Amino acid sequence: MLDSLVSLIVNEPDLKVLIEGDTHGSMVATREQPDIALFDLDEADDDDVFERLAKTAAATRTIALSISVDPVRSLRVFQSGAKGLVSKRHPAEPLLMAIRKVHAGEAWLGRSMAARGLDLARVDRQNKRSAATGAPALSARDRQLIALVGEGWRNADIARHIVASEATVRASLSSIFRKLNVPGRFALMLYASQHGYVNLSHRPRQQALQ
Repeated sequence: MLDSLVSLIVNEPDLKVLIEGDTHGSMVATREQPDIALFDLDEADDDDVFERLAKTAAATRTIALSISVDPVRSLRVFQSGAKGLVSKRHPAEPLLMAIRKVHAGEAWLGRSMAARGLDLARVDRQNKRSAATGAPALSARDRQLIALVGEGWRNADIARHIVASEATVRASLSSIFRKLNVPGRFALMLYASQHGYVNLSHRPRQQALQ
């Protein structure tokens, strides 16, 4: 992966690799002062990866790379201060474009993340309205489902966990969407994070959505 990245970047006339292969991203950013740092989420321990990402992002503009770009992990990347997220499954062009966009002061979301960003904006507005009018009435089961969705559980896993059918889970989630006035699953994940139902920094990797 590293060799491929270096080969890709050095072939671009306007890009230069300052340092490679250091296992302490924040130290690289502080010592070498690059314009952009590329941070591989998959090469770090899951327990402290976002803490290290935050340190790197505090020192220089940072783009995270990961095979998994599911909604919860994506949200955590930007909460940690990164300016971009690029999937390793994509061809080279999006990464080069992300580097140039972030260097120009923009954020790189990609098409799917841009759509999610609209969800974030809607949820923020909805949460402010909810705070002004009072919290919605949620049952104990509603709160349980919000927590599980916030941790990235799939409907099938939730159904097994609460001993119910997937149809029941879908119906219950649809009811929660209406109660909270959120547009969908990703927005519910954000709600869960903002209201203390789940700690995204300690979310088990094996529960990541694909």
